[in-house]
Amino acid sequence: NPPLWGTVKYLSEKIPKDTSSKVRINRDLYSHEKIMETAPTLPDFALSLKPDEYQLPSVDSSWNEENVNGG
Repeated sequence: NPPLWGTVKYLSEKIPKDTSSKVRINRDLYSHEKIMETAPTLPDFALSLKPDEYQLPSVDSSWNEENVNGG
């Protein structure tokens, strides 16, 4: 492979450094212990899961007829 120079050399050195830095930062910020430590406590509230009243529509008369086409 030819030697790297210019912009390609700069990027080939910068990208791994930035990536490893971001991985380290994210690992620290989002570690499981840290997430569990900073999780807020939820307020107590009463759940009310009562469905709305609903009445089914009447059945269409075509459902009660035998197969009209004879098929």
